[in-house]
Amino acid sequence: LAVVLASLSAFATYARAQARPLIAWSTDRANPERPGGGNSHTDIWVMDNRGQDARRLTDDDGDEGGPSWSPDGKRIVFHHSKFVDGFWRRGMSIMDSSGGPWTPVTEHPAGGGMPAWSPTGKQIAFVSVRDVNAEIYVINVDGSGVRNLTRNPARDWYPTWSPDGSQIAFASGRATGGIKSDIYVMDADGRNVRPVA
Repeated sequence: LAVVLASLSAFATYARAQARPLIAWSTDRANPERPGGGNSHTDIWVMDNRGQDARRLTDDDGDEGGPSWSPDGKRIVFHHSKFVDGFWRRGMSIMDSSGGPWTPVTEHPAGGGMPAWSPTGKQIAFVSVRDVNAEIYVINVDGSGVRNLTRNPARDWYPTWSPDGSQIAFASGRATGGIKSDIYVMDADGRNVRPVA
């Protein structure tokens, strides 16, 4: 079950704080082809928990994905990438749950993906390859205080906070040389890493 939940967390998240609970996810359903040809691109969408009233929140020619709700259900953090002037621009931003302007959290050539908003609403855990391989980082919502929590040669990804915000669960291939991933838990400061499944 933990592996299934970790796998799904990158594609859809659920906001219980709404009057009618909403599900956010990313899809290319509105963009079968990029302008001028090529692959499709993804946008952030929301729908209610009955699978109805689907609405697209982002609409540009880049890719947006990995939506994660703020604890109060009013905002969504997500990762995005776009090819501009011969370079990929990658980062994470926040928008209101109804869409609208983006507030940048971080931008880095190595990107930042799989964001997970902390239960306190003050931090975001995410994955980046800025230190060679995929690692778990945390950053304050205002973009300050970015820290690498895992620092392991294996790929670490799919961070998920415990309900009280004291721990972070994540998937890692550190025990198998990357052949398969297991579930680990660590304290929110990156200490006391231990396998759980």
